[in-house]
Amino acid sequence: MKPITKLIALTFLVCSIVGVLCTTSYAEIPHQITYQGKLVDRSGSPIDQQAVSVTFRIYDSLTKPIEQALWSESQSVTPKKGMFNVILGQTTPINLAFDAQYYLGLQVGTDPEMTPRLKLASVGYAFRAENAETAQKTITIETRTSDPSSPTTGQVWFRTDL
Repeated sequence: MKPITKLIALTFLVCSIVGVLCTTSYAEIPHQITYQGKLVDRSGSPIDQQAVSVTFRIYDSLTKPIEQALWSESQSVTPKKGMFNVILGQTTPINLAFDAQYYLGLQVGTDPEMTPRLKLASVGYAFRAENAETAQKTITIETRTSDPSSPTTGQVWFRTDL
């Protein structure tokens, strides 16, 4: 095989590997949040096996009016002994930057929104995303006539003298 053919084949192989690495390192996280709550009636008794409409809203303030919610979604929930679980963002994706403090508001049926709003906290994906944002990975590709004396991670070279 001619040296130029080897160089082209090797270049294709390295570009393919780099492409796969770049694709997998930018996998998207779900734009959803799990939430668990407990619903009780006015007397404090748990709501059981009765479907109710709950509107969830995300705000960047504890006190902004409903009309200024950054995100909202309504879901029908059927609590069991008052407890319910939902995945927020199933119908309306949550496309917020999450670069500031956010609060979750809940409104059951036509009742006023519950107070106080709940402060949202980090979850596992957020910690992983923070690592990805601060990662500093560089791949260096170069042509050389000799092997480097001390190769480093992320360094790829092509020998042109072979």
